[in-house]
This record gives sequence, structure tokens and C-alpha cells, in this order.
Amino acid sequence: MTMKVNERINECTRILSDGKLLAKLSGGDVVTQELKYHAPCLVALYNQECDFLRAQEREQAQHDCQEAHPIAFSELITYINEIKVTSSNDNPPIFKLTELTKLYGQRLQQLGIESPDVHATRLKDQLLYHIPQLRAHHQGRDILLLLAI
Repeated sequence: MTMKVNERINECTRILSDGKLLAKLSGGDVVTQELKYHAPCLVALYNQECDFLRAQEREQAQHDCQEAHPIAFSELITYINEIKVTSSNDNPPIFKLTELTKLYGQRLQQLGIESPDVHATRLKDQLLYHIPQLRAHHQGRDILLLLAI
């Protein structure tokens, strides 16, 4: 039991990079040094490690999110432009905003964002800004995006 505690304390200390505790533990394991750990202090060390690891996970998730949105958005613009190239002049391409929002959300999921919250109006505004030929029209509850050729 004590060796497991020793291993756990060493692991927590390395993760937290606690210089003071690392210095104490450098003399050998907890058992041979006959170090005594109070239960509340041990729990506090474990909680400190959990908080540190959670903060690292949040940072990583935020970093991944910052990289995923531009990639998914550029792929959506590429998709719209490809449809523009393949369509005929007689029938300009028409996109439903709901379908583009779903497509964008699915791509974000593929890029590793667990449950992407896509704001359709913001997406529409960004699309209208980046594709000048795109026009938004309301048809009942739907918003249609027409691509002028």
C-alpha cells in the first residue's frame, strides 16, 4: 500500500513540477525516508494534480477549436465555389443556410470538436462577407443563399 502511495506522490510531484517536494523525494522513496503524509494533505496534492490536468485539457481543447474553425470554414467556401464552377448559367446554385450550417458542424466534429455550437446567422454573415457573389433571401422560415454567376 505504501509503495503505491509513493508512486502516486512521485507522479503528482513530477506532473506539478513542485520543486520543494521534488527536492524532498530525491533522497529516495517515501517509505525509506519515513515521511508522514496527513490524509488531508495527500488529498490536497491529488486535487491539485487533477486541477492542473483539467486546465491543460481545457487549453488543448481551446487550441484545437481555434484551429478547427478556420479549416472547416475554408472547406465550406471551397465547396460553395466548386458548386459555382460546376453549375450552369441558366440555374444558379441555391443553398439552404440550414444545410450549410449542418455541413459546417459535421466538419467541425470530424476535426475533433465534440459538440460544435454553430451560430447560423454568424456563419451566414461570414459567408456573405467572404463570397461577394452570394446573396441571402428569406423564404418563409428558411434563408436561401443564392450564388450569382
